[in-house]
Amino acid sequence: MFITDAQGHYTLANKAYLDMTGYTLFELIGNNPRMMQSGRQSPAFYKEMWQTIQTAGHWSGAISNKRKNGDIQLELLSINKVTDSQGNTTHFIATFADSDQRIAYEKNLSVTTEQANELLIGIKSNKSLKNDIAKAEQAVLIKSRFLSNMSHEIRAPINAIMSIAFLALQTDLTAQQQDYLSKIDSSAKWLLGILDDILNFSKLEAGKVELEQQHFALDSVLAFLKTITEPLVTDKEVNVIFEVDTLVPPIFIGDSLRLGQVLLNLLSNAIKFTHTGSVTLNVQLLSLEAQQARLNFSVTDTVIGL
Repeated sequence: MFITDAQGHYTLANKAYLDMTGYTLFELIGNNPRMMQSGRQSPAFYKEMWQTIQTAGHWSGAISNKRKNGDIQLELLSINKVTDSQGNTTHFIATFADSDQRIAYEKNLSVTTEQANELLIGIKSNKSLKNDIAKAEQAVLIKSRFLSNMSHEIRAPINAIMSIAFLALQTDLTAQQQDYLSKIDSSAKWLLGILDDILNFSKLEAGKVELEQQHFALDSVLAFLKTITEPLVTDKEVNVIFEVDTLVPPIFIGDSLRLGQVLLNLLSNAIKFTHTGSVTLNVQLLSLEAQQARLNFSVTDTVIGL
């Protein structure tokens, strides 16, 4: 992500953007993003882009940009115009996603088509089955195209929320405002992570989700769950309690997003059917050998249910 002033000069860029482009923040500040142009888009393309931004306040689409090392990369770009109370432009916020998702989609679309063709060749003598396979193939292609088209459309507003929250967090805020915006930012990141899995076509077609292996703090997962569940009990006399065995290690290697999704689903269901009393998430250490920990997560409530 990067931010420019009203004249289009870099004022801020996050680490992900710097890593992606190969430039330092010092090299970018004061310059115009035109320095990233690859020459693969015509002047008419950029003219139409900025006309859309000025009139609609937003533009999103695919664009080829040049890295500092000369490499050209296809990116999914989303640009939002920020205005003040008088309608004057103050900033432009741009967010990027690389082409990995699009490449994965195209690869899977190719594989799906090849598989469908093989099936059609194998059943040439059976016209009714051939017709059924053709319909199934068409349904798969429609689903593929829908996911591909919707992926960027859904990502754009989520990225805009994250960008605006990031910009607002750089201003002078009260403690309460800081807390609210931080929750908006973390919730948007959580949602974006879920969206990444939904839109990963290869995982859907394989019927499985691969678990990531990243360092994470269990406390951060629990803190986020507490933030998310607080609004769910606002109108209820229900306490959400988090109990963690003192022997549970603080840091793990695993998939914190997937763990959080499962626990949030269990907590949400428990809260839904609990009107008074409490809902408790308990974490216990079952074993710890050779840096391999086995934990037991349990959610209990004060009504019949989970």
